[in-house]
Amino acid sequence: MVDQGDGGRLGRCSARGLDLGDSGGARFRFEAAFPTVSEDERGRPLAGRALAIQTPDAFVRAAAVAQIEASGGAAAEAAAVTLVDHAMAATEG
Repeated sequence: MVDQGDGGRLGRCSARGLDLGDSGGARFRFEAAFPTVSEDERGRPLAGRALAIQTPDAFVRAAAVAQIEASGGAAAEAAAVTLVDHAMAATEG
């Protein structure tokens, strides 16, 4: 186990997958239990806001939706604010 500077937590996580990208990169997925923060302690800076997500990657989309919702917002097909994955340049020019 390599020291990740996290007290060994990363070394104790559960591996869930490895994807090798066409460009030679890799995406690692893991699950780990971290302490939760109560709603009172966490800000909800996106409360009442909708955001659209443009990405060809279902994994990136799911992660963005989870973060938007955790921050009080809602993911939408179209919205005043759109998050654009840099990978769109590779797929759509």
